[in-house]
Amino acid sequence: MKVSEKWLREFVNPDVDTESLCEQLTNLGLEVDSHAPTYGQLTGVAVAEIVNVESLSDASKGELNVCTVNTGTEEARVVCAAPNVREGMRTAYARAGATLNERERVDDTRIHGVESAGMLCSGAEIGASAQTDTILELASDSELGADIRDMLSLDDTTIDIDLTPNRGDCLSLRGIAREIAVINGLEFNDRVVEQIPSVSDLALPIELANAQGCPRYLGRVIANIDPNATTPAWMVQRLIGCGLRPISPVVDVTNYVMLELGQPLHAFDLANTSNGIVVRDSKEDEKLTLLDGTEVVFNTPTLLITDGATPLAIAGVMGGERSGISDATKSVFLECAYFDPDSIIGVPRSYGIQTDASMRYERGVDPDLQYAAMERATQLLCEIVGGEPGPVTVAESTEDLPARRSIKLRKSRLALLIGESIPHTEVEDVFSRLGFNFEVAAEAWHVNVPSHRFDLSIEEDLVEEVCRVYGYNQIGSSQPSATLTFDDTLARESLYRIPRNRIAELGYYEVVNYSFIEKALNDRFVPDVTAPQVANPIASQYESMRKSLIPGLASAALHNLSRQQEVVRLFELGRCFSIRDGHISQDELIAGLALGYREPESWARARDELDFFDIKGDLDQLLASISPDVTYTRSSCGYLHPGQAADVLLAGKSIGAVGKLHPEISLAMDLPESTYVFEINAASFDELDARTVEYVAPFPYVRRDLALMLKKSVRVHDLVERTKHLLDDLLVDVTVFDVYEGENINVDMKSVGLGLLLQDRHTTLRDEVVASRIDTLVSSLSQEFGAIRR
Repeated sequence: MKVSEKWLREFVNPDVDTESLCEQLTNLGLEVDSHAPTYGQLTGVAVAEIVNVESLSDASKGELNVCTVNTGTEEARVVCAAPNVREGMRTAYARAGATLNERERVDDTRIHGVESAGMLCSGAEIGASAQTDTILELASDSELGADIRDMLSLDDTTIDIDLTPNRGDCLSLRGIAREIAVINGLEFNDRVVEQIPSVSDLALPIELANAQGCPRYLGRVIANIDPNATTPAWMVQRLIGCGLRPISPVVDVTNYVMLELGQPLHAFDLANTSNGIVVRDSKEDEKLTLLDGTEVVFNTPTLLITDGATPLAIAGVMGGERSGISDATKSVFLECAYFDPDSIIGVPRSYGIQTDASMRYERGVDPDLQYAAMERATQLLCEIVGGEPGPVTVAESTEDLPARRSIKLRKSRLALLIGESIPHTEVEDVFSRLGFNFEVAAEAWHVNVPSHRFDLSIEEDLVEEVCRVYGYNQIGSSQPSATLTFDDTLARESLYRIPRNRIAELGYYEVVNYSFIEKALNDRFVPDVTAPQVANPIASQYESMRKSLIPGLASAALHNLSRQQEVVRLFELGRCFSIRDGHISQDELIAGLALGYREPESWARARDELDFFDIKGDLDQLLASISPDVTYTRSSCGYLHPGQAADVLLAGKSIGAVGKLHPEISLAMDLPESTYVFEINAASFDELDARTVEYVAPFPYVRRDLALMLKKSVRVHDLVERTKHLLDDLLVDVTVFDVYEGENINVDMKSVGLGLLLQDRHTTLRDEVVASRIDTLVSSLSQEFGAIRR
């Protein structure tokens, strides 16, 4: 909102300069974006007297005069078309090189062969009045040569304030002045307008068909106004100082009162509103041409001002063209209403309209302001355009008007939110300066909120009022302290997010199954554990709490296969239940299932089915993102194939199993034989320490392949683990690249190929060192496992 400082200081005039005034406003929460001289571009314009007027007879268009003007120190000839020029008249003369208020530079010109040294100015051109078709006439005793800015007191400053949406009460000079008075401890000049007596009986009936949207509507007829009246210079200057363009005396008065008090008003031409006023919602496809010529079609219910049959205006937004004020208007109907913000919010945006009135109504207008605003507008209209005011007609629904609010502010709550104790006398002083009526209790204040402060509704709002008026800079700062306890639930959820995201990256889709399943299916997978039974199952197949996630995944896989899905990869993270020592125990598990083909169908290669090592590789990647200390050992898990199953060891502790689903279960459930699953205890991740970052050595790797003959009874896993132990300081990785049984090997023997990747972290690894360490390794493996190097 733009504010004229000069006008503002008529309400309250603290002994501070413009900069300090703007700083005060910002500290109050009314942030000042900028401030600048209202007529900062007006230069080179002086008072001059017309000493001679000659008609320019050969002018092709209109009547032109050549005027000789005298500024007291110089004379100049100026061509002028204004009809009111005459000898002896004193006016505003813009010399060549002058700059007018609209940032228009004045230059010497030649008009019909006559040199014109500058121009004679209208009131509108220098911002002194709204008159555009005549030059400005000054008093006959005006000092010649005086700067027009000093002569007309055009020394105002426009302050641009960026108001937050909740401070609609400050969209007026009165509201801002009230804030300045509070911070400076001053009284502000809140004008009291006497009731304007009616001198005619002319009135229009008013009906509130939508009283909820418009709880109060005031109307007044002012008849027989002077259509030739002009807006006075002082009003023009104030409107310009607040960023508004003067239009006509009647419209200027409504805008002036809106700026002064914060209450929008609207004036209708009485000739087009003689049937009365009905405030109602729009009808489907009803139309209205607005003052700016835009035609709107009402497709959604919109609050309208109508004459009963046809719309006259969009309530609180913009008037219609047909009932607008014109030069021919002789009588007006003045509207001053309270519209519920909920009825106005969104309407301007819906129709692409934004006005000063709608901005105020959307944010909220003081519901007690209408009577004072009507009298103030009537007073100004009678002074400027004359006329005969009729009685004020009022239509209102008191039950739909906003109720006065009372807020309880606890003294302990105030101290808690601020962080320190403010003397209670200071708090009560703040309330008094803000105009709040309040009662003091032992533990709280009971504050009655004024009607203009519709932004205050809760206890914290009052705390904010105390802070901003008392001064944030007077409130000390302190380091907040608290006793915090660590909630391991969040840490656990964060830890579980890692495997969930990782397995999804591997192409598995997450499923969420019920925690209860059919008892027979439950026992088929885990027969040696007792599961809790559901007392009141929602269906017979949901009678038992699950002991494993695998049955649910197997059922989901079967569902997908029946819908022509050739490749199925599913996972679930959830709880499983069992009864241990007479108590129900629950474990957080993560399980996966994979079946189908390893790669998409392609003409370039045959499709291979997934095997044990595919799902084991997926599990390796899943666990590698959490801990490198993962090993596998032979498993006896009941629902897995006896020859294609492994227990998963993390830090030497069994946390689950991986392998091919047992053929009997696959057959019973109509699943493919090559169905692979894993299930691990996710809670084991809680015990892991954070991963450490290892130094990357700059020295090259050395690869050595080692083929060993050993008995079939020796587990390859044991061979690999012993190799890791013996080559610990050099070994980067060990890979089993071959296992062979068959020709040229005894029937009780097998050949195992190990790929060893070696590196010294501190120096380049030499061949003789590698050979020595390999010999030592082979000797140890021979002693422990009977291995023979091939």
